[in-house]
Amino acid sequence: AAAAPAAAAPAAVLPGTDAATLVAAAGAVPLPSAAHLPAAELVEAARQLDASEAWGVALSGSQWGAVAAAAGGVLAKEVLYRETHRIGIDTRSPTLIANAWHHRSDALSSVVAGVGVVGGAMGATALDPLAGLVVAGG
Repeated sequence: AAAAPAAAAPAAVLPGTDAATLVAAAGAVPLPSAAHLPAAELVEAARQLDASEAWGVALSGSQWGAVAAAAGGVLAKEVLYRETHRIGIDTRSPTLIANAWHHRSDALSSVVAGVGVVGGAMGATALDPLAGLVVAGG
């Protein structure tokens, strides 16, 4: 089998060009502001809930806020992963691809944090500190 042709190297950066100019020139993908993310609505709903019950789990207002923050973190970090990974592939940048995977690991950490909060509220009191230990990498 013939070897695949080598990929062309990305174009060289012009001397004296600052990062903001490069990002603007690359047509960076605009991400929605936090006000447009569902997490903002979740946080507001959490403030109104205060000890309400959903799915058979009674959460305090602060616990709802923690769950909303974790859900917002998952959403935001997944968007960042997808866009950073796409741009990294397009520009053949191992650094951007690695940073994309960092965003994905942050999203997974937010899932673990949310599970810890909900599990703790359901009576599995060891789950919250255990989730904290997992997120901390210990």
